[in-house]
Amino acid sequence: CHISFAHMRNRAKHLTEVVEENDEVNGNEKIIKKKKLKKFWIKEATFDKPGEAESLIGNKWSKHYTHDTENGRTVYYRCNNAKRRGPQCSASIYLLYHADSDKVTVYKTEADHDHHDDKCRGIDEKVSNVFDSSYNQIMCWAHMKRKVDNRVCHIDDKQIAKEIVQDIEMLQLSNSIEVFELASTLFIKKWNANNKQKNQSILDFLNYFDNE
Repeated sequence: CHISFAHMRNRAKHLTEVVEENDEVNGNEKIIKKKKLKKFWIKEATFDKPGEAESLIGNKWSKHYTHDTENGRTVYYRCNNAKRRGPQCSASIYLLYHADSDKVTVYKTEADHDHHDDKCRGIDEKVSNVFDSSYNQIMCWAHMKRKVDNRVCHIDDKQIAKEIVQDIEMLQLSNSIEVFELASTLFIKKWNANNKQKNQSILDFLNYFDNE
């Protein structure tokens, strides 16, 4: 599944190189090929307690490896929809356990999932062949809804959080990318205007929604 409200922007990024091993068999000889992959990481959120950050991992990710730095220990997680041995999904996350405090910061790759699960696929080449090249995928709605639910729960005012979710669900009625982008812009303007008390939890969600 793929989701894209708009391109990522105005968010801190950093680059790492990851060595990926890929097993190949040449006759009776097993060859391990290694290649370097560049990954751009985006800071998602910082939590006061490790358990709060670790609760985001769920069953979609599994621990891949750890690395100690001056800033603290980093624990990298891989997507479980890709086999452990072989090419990995471009999407991954890592947790930074700060050396000078109990805080934990969550980072995710700029790249989205690029594996294909035949049991649960989004609009892909097969569907595109049935329609034509003018068919545009707007989003995988279930994927978007899960991301929103994981974020909106951090809004302090639960009634406002409920109303925001209801407004977002209305975006599903958009029948084109142009209509969706216009409706999304109006959604952001509405809730920025309604947030007269400048509630930080609401501002954080709107910023996430606008950048995601």
